[in-house]
Amino acid sequence: MVGNISSLGASVYREDNIDGVPASGDHDPVKSEIRALFATIDQTVSSALDGLILGNAVFYSTRALLYADLAHAANTLGVVYDDPDPAKIGVYVKSGGSGAGSWTLTAYPLSGTVIQDATDAATAAAREQAAKAIITAGEKFQVANILLGLSNGSTAIQDGEGRNIGFTIPSGQTGANSSLIAMMPVSPADMARRVGNVIRLITKYQVTADFLTIKTPSALGVRVFRADGSQDINEGSVDRTAQVGTVMTREDLYTVIGDEVAIGVSIQMPSGAGAAGSTHSIQVISTTFADDASLLAKATSPADAMLDQRLAPLIATMGPVLDSASVASNPAGGATVRYDELGRPRGWTIPAGQTGLNSYLQVVVPVDPTEVAALVGRTLRIQAAFNTSANYSRAITPVFQVDPLSDPAENLAAAVVRNTQNGTRHIIEFSADLPDELLSVQPYFQSNVSGTVGVEEWVELDTLTFQIVSSASDAQTLTEENLDMALGYATRSALASALLQIVHGSRPSFVTVAPSGANYTSPKAAAEAVIGERITNTTEIRTAAGVYTDVQWFLPDDMDLVGVDRDRVWLKGVQASDAPDADIKGNSTINLVNRNRLANVKVTALNMRYPVHSDSSGVLKDRLIEIDNCWIEHLGAPDAVWPTQHALGGGLSSGGTLRARNSTFRSPTSAVYAHNQLAFTRTARLELYGCDLQTTDDVGHAVALQALGAGLVTVVDLDGNRYGGDIYVSGASWLPETLAYQPSSRMEFAITARGPVDAPFYFTDDEARALKIESASTSGGSSIAVSGSAVAAIFGEPTTMPGGGGIKGYAYGSVDVSGIAVGANEDVIITRLGQRLGDCSSVSKTLSVVVNGGSPIVVTFSANHTAQSNATVLGIINAALGANATASLYNLSARYRPQFLAEQQALKNTSAVGIPMGSICAYDQNNRTIRLMTSTDPAWRYAGVAWEDIIPGDYGRVHIAGQEPLENLIRTDGASTAFGDTFSIDAAAPGKVSKGGTMGLLRVVRNGVVRVA
Repeated sequence: MVGNISSLGASVYREDNIDGVPASGDHDPVKSEIRALFATIDQTVSSALDGLILGNAVFYSTRALLYADLAHAANTLGVVYDDPDPAKIGVYVKSGGSGAGSWTLTAYPLSGTVIQDATDAATAAAREQAAKAIITAGEKFQVANILLGLSNGSTAIQDGEGRNIGFTIPSGQTGANSSLIAMMPVSPADMARRVGNVIRLITKYQVTADFLTIKTPSALGVRVFRADGSQDINEGSVDRTAQVGTVMTREDLYTVIGDEVAIGVSIQMPSGAGAAGSTHSIQVISTTFADDASLLAKATSPADAMLDQRLAPLIATMGPVLDSASVASNPAGGATVRYDELGRPRGWTIPAGQTGLNSYLQVVVPVDPTEVAALVGRTLRIQAAFNTSANYSRAITPVFQVDPLSDPAENLAAAVVRNTQNGTRHIIEFSADLPDELLSVQPYFQSNVSGTVGVEEWVELDTLTFQIVSSASDAQTLTEENLDMALGYATRSALASALLQIVHGSRPSFVTVAPSGANYTSPKAAAEAVIGERITNTTEIRTAAGVYTDVQWFLPDDMDLVGVDRDRVWLKGVQASDAPDADIKGNSTINLVNRNRLANVKVTALNMRYPVHSDSSGVLKDRLIEIDNCWIEHLGAPDAVWPTQHALGGGLSSGGTLRARNSTFRSPTSAVYAHNQLAFTRTARLELYGCDLQTTDDVGHAVALQALGAGLVTVVDLDGNRYGGDIYVSGASWLPETLAYQPSSRMEFAITARGPVDAPFYFTDDEARALKIESASTSGGSSIAVSGSAVAAIFGEPTTMPGGGGIKGYAYGSVDVSGIAVGANEDVIITRLGQRLGDCSSVSKTLSVVVNGGSPIVVTFSANHTAQSNATVLGIINAALGANATASLYNLSARYRPQFLAEQQALKNTSAVGIPMGSICAYDQNNRTIRLMTSTDPAWRYAGVAWEDIIPGDYGRVHIAGQEPLENLIRTDGASTAFGDTFSIDAAAPGKVSKGGTMGLLRVVRNGVVRVA
């Protein structure tokens, strides 16, 4: 019919009386023909919906058309909306089966907007069909960098890999200004091809019911990251936002400029958003884009542009060339070389307090003489992809350097296509015209930032790709030229591998090292020579007697260093006491970060970081590193430069095991030091078996552990060691910055020791605190139970502890409510009680407290508590509790005691009086039962120190042997102590001690430490 309108219009308004015959004279339109044309238009418009089916109804403009269509089931509705006879307009119902029966007019009223409603429905259906037909850029969710901004009580939603994908707005919170942006990486080359095109960005979200109605997002447009590093936060326009069920769709329109490297739809909660009565959430589940309209000057369609984009990855490159290159890392400004898992230099690490200024990485890719002609006159694009630390903030400057045949190295004028940091990936693309002579292409990448870093940052080259993007030759396509070059690289690589197999076979099972007469003269030289060979088995570097003085080198993957005798094989690391601070802080004698074994050697370090350093910053996971029968000693360094002079410095990684057997570790500070890392997915282990752990300082640590926020407990297994210092754990530096992992105890180590330990255990105050509510009663029914809508926010998962016999029952939470700063820079404050409660002025939260089994005491939080101090919130709770109970902050970490299996027993309190943690116990009826010790008990009844509260009738852990920090005992005096002092039970306070007296208990063995037995 539309074609009829066009034909009729062409005839009515033809140029000539006889169409196509100018000699017949000009044609003047005839009014009757014009009227006939508009009648046709009316008829066409009127019948545009004929046959449209919506739900159980079919639409026709006239009754005659409806009567002619019997292909519908019984009870189908028919809508006649434009019959010339008004009496025939209305709603009909079908009788009889499909193909038979008839239509009968009903009395159902016909809406005055039926045509508009039907048109809208048809438009929606057309949109749905069109959406199914368009070609998009493909699913981008997995590669998107999802930017999350949390504010006003919102909390992060993470997937199973710890990736932020959305946020939750708890009941009573506003979530105002919280934002969610799925940034899709795009190719600058692809964007350059569609300059001026309008693209449609489509993102789908999983949301709670009525999210769009209750928490309507602001109309922010598209976030754009550009090739020069800049970004725009509100480009383009919002075209559509709709929610169907629990899926919300946002579509934005954006006009391409050509310098984009990432684009994304912005979702942001309005700044004036009010608090909701129920919890709401939104998370990204899918994102992509498609061309919406092309420039009119182009004959191609949007589908053509999207096909170009989808097929672009199939355009050939020369392939990755990094394995064909030699790489040199040249750290400066206090930085150190960063190696990949095979021990190859690939980047640099900038320690905290250093600048890394002028550090650079150069990659030399040789050009075969037979291929020079194939590169001359071409434009070569280099793409370098780096992995970086999450906090990497340094600009990386690329330089396109080549080595001509007859001239010095030349820096070419390069066009930088993009140079961007996206999450933990840094991508650089740059291109230049190649000269007439060429020995090698040797780009380098440099850090030119002079400011110091607050925490360690690192960058590591992952892939390097070459591609010819412009050629003067018409003999081959670009794809053919790139494939020819790729074939050349692949052939040479295969030939080199084959020759290697002929000459060497697989990597040798062993090589020898000696000052003379062996394969190599040092372990480092052996490691560097063997690393280039194929890794098909483990290589053992068999090292003869001698002193080897290399420093700061890495034992490559699947390589073991085995000496003939630890008294005669010495890896001697020495630097001058006035060496640069960066060298003292950064250099260790040997680094073990791969699958390595070190055996039968002596390793020392003087004026250095560590003798043995085992830390990949969490990058190399699931590695087993073993140290057998070694002597490892730190001989000291300037304290002002490097005070943490550990013999073994270990950075544990997810799933990794650091194991030492029958070895001696000696140092001024810690014989063995190990820390975990952020966000482990598998349990790590530290295993020390039959080792001598010595410290040369009176307050040194035999084992020092540091929790950083792994999210999983690290197993520490100790067996048959000698401990020449304490066992110490710190949780003071806490890296996680999201509320999801802020526990009330940062004790992330499960320590088990078999055999005598005879060393004190310390956990330094990490300042994390739980909310605790304690009953005022100390009788047998003393207890606390909590419930209500506030529990999840301020308790997390509550734990209840019964009371009795003078011990108060209480409940405490699993989440930190201290309000102390966390994060790498210790500048994120998110855990305060008020922040966890948030704004309760619109929707209140309640805390129901049952004390000693009585009636609930309800605490109502109905204000905006976000900015309130802990003291204020505790005051609200305590005002409601009155004299029945008390709310306070609780140092849960201080209650942890390790499993010293040979120095503890589980004993039963058979008295009617509770035994508080830190009390002195006496054997009661036999050596399996205990009570509080009194001043009149004979010394033979002394049992040990209670390592937990033990109420009447319960079993509890008692420390029966070894050493105990004096601060763990319950004392009635504050007298200073000296070596040899002893204690007695206070006559007025069973279980509590004071210095002196006649009982002779708990002799002081060094400052602040007593011997339990």
